[in-house]
Amino acid sequence: MFVKCSQDKLTDQISGHAIINTKDDVIILDDVVQGVALYKLSATDRLKMFLVPHEQLRSRNVAFNEGGKTIVTGSDHGDGYIFDRRSGK
Repeated sequence: MFVKCSQDKLTDQISGHAIINTKDDVIILDDVVQGVALYKLSATDRLKMFLVPHEQLRSRNVAFNEGGKTIVTGSDHGDGYIFDRRSGK
């Protein structure tokens, strides 16, 4: 399941792309200000942040890969990033 990016007309805030992995009970969310975050879905606890350098506050696509073992994200400068979900590296 995925959630797409939207911009709030009242606050002008951008909400980024998100992907839910129900099997592992986690969600990854692109927070355009703080970076890509991994949350525990059932408890809404933030588990880990994945820092992606950025030049602009633009939404990046995020995805789980390898059965949820890795997190893949794009950037506003053309590079792609792959992170190990557990270690963050």
